[in-house]
Amino acid sequence: ILCLMLCFVGLSMYDTTTDAIGIKISEKREEQASVQNAMNIGNSLGNIAVIGVLGLIYQVSKEWSTIFISLSLLSLLPLLTLWFITDPPH
Repeated sequence: ILCLMLCFVGLSMYDTTTDAIGIKISEKREEQASVQNAMNIGNSLGNIAVIGVLGLIYQVSKEWSTIFISLSLLSLLPLLTLWFITDPPH
C-alpha cells in the first residue's frame, strides 16, 4: 500500500510540474491551452504505447520480473529529455 501511495504522489507531482513548465514556456496566454492539450494527448498515447509494449514483453517472456525491469528502465527515459530542455532567457 505504501508503494502505491508513493506512486500516486509521484504521478501527481509529475503532472503538476509538467503542466507548470508547459505554461511557463508558452509565451502567449492563448498557447497555454494548446500546450496542455498536447501534453495530455502525449501522456495518453504514451500510456497506451507502454501498455502495448509491456503486453508484448509478457507474451514473449511469461515472467513478471521482466515486466518490472522493463517498467523501471522505461521510467528512466524521461530523464533523457533534461539534456534538451533549457530555461528561456529572462
